[in-house]
Amino acid sequence: MSAARPQDERLLATFLDLVRIYGPSGSEAPVAAYCARALEEAGCEVRFDDSAVVTGSDTGNLIAQLRGDAPATLVLSAHLDTVEPAGGVEPVVRGGVVLSAGDTILGADDKAGLAAAIECVRRLAESDGPRPNVRCVFTVQEEVGLTGAKALDPVDAQGDLCLVLDADGAPGGIVIGAPTHYTFTARFTGRAAHAGVRPEDGISAIAMAAWAIARLPIGRIDEMTTANVGTVHGGTA
Repeated sequence: MSAARPQDERLLATFLDLVRIYGPSGSEAPVAAYCARALEEAGCEVRFDDSAVVTGSDTGNLIAQLRGDAPATLVLSAHLDTVEPAGGVEPVVRGGVVLSAGDTILGADDKAGLAAAIECVRRLAESDGPRPNVRCVFTVQEEVGLTGAKALDPVDAQGDLCLVLDADGAPGGIVIGAPTHYTFTARFTGRAAHAGVRPEDGISAIAMAAWAIARLPIGRIDEMTTANVGTVHGGTA
């Protein structure tokens, strides 16, 4: 087996650093700070937009520009946030594959995209040949409805080629659909009654909720749809 190239080892190290940083939707600032520092060290001009006013996140979208000597602009897009449980991630490498060692996610969605974009910038900055302008656009709150991307100034996403590093398949593919979710809250209101004197006058909200939940289709409903009951709260007795 041939030894890993230093650049490949650097890419892996960046990814391992990123997955150890806590950064769920709305709390992306530590991840953004790491990315900003790495991109600045690679020669980028880094700034944050004012999207936090709209998203409520603790940071704005990160936009970094590496100046090139060719007229074209390459845009690399990824998102800064992950789903929970995202704290205390301990990555391990087994057989060339990175896994989570504990009861957490790994966070490759989308820290693999962040690491790849950062390494791309580094390698272009280190190359001797002509290179395009490169703009990295790292958005917040992708996992909760693309909130950061929706608040992004479209000018920041303009380029001759834009690669979104957040999907599987061969490079150059076009994603025309993605998972989404719909949530709703049901409230059941009962009627109090004296448990020892007139229990028949009472109506149990918990019993109503249990009856309704027991009749819901749970799990896989069809090839494209699943359903789940998230949390149940109630009762004062």
